[in-house]
Amino acid sequence: QKPLNKFLHNSKKNDKTPVKWDPESLAAFNKLKDMLASATLLAHPRQEAQLILHCDASDTAIGGALNQIFRNSMEPLGFYSKGLSDAQKKYSTFDRELLA
Repeated sequence: QKPLNKFLHNSKKNDKTPVKWDPESLAAFNKLKDMLASATLLAHPRQEAQLILHCDASDTAIGGALNQIFRNSMEPLGFYSKGLSDAQKKYSTFDRELLA
């Protein structure tokens, strides 16, 4: 997704400037379309289900997933991801995981 973010950086609302596609951006766009076409369906929370929260952090972003166990099957309830600020990128691995 990062190659696509550059098109949004410093853009204005209703900007009509044509996008100048390069191979990296086009590949990222096609990958994103494929991911949307095969997106995971979210389950409805069940009061009796056990909840599991998975969190992770990398050098540039954090993310998480909330799942439930229902009838011996893990069902996704929601996902979260966020890019890190320049200051947050300087956090230790432990602190980035804690932030996630």
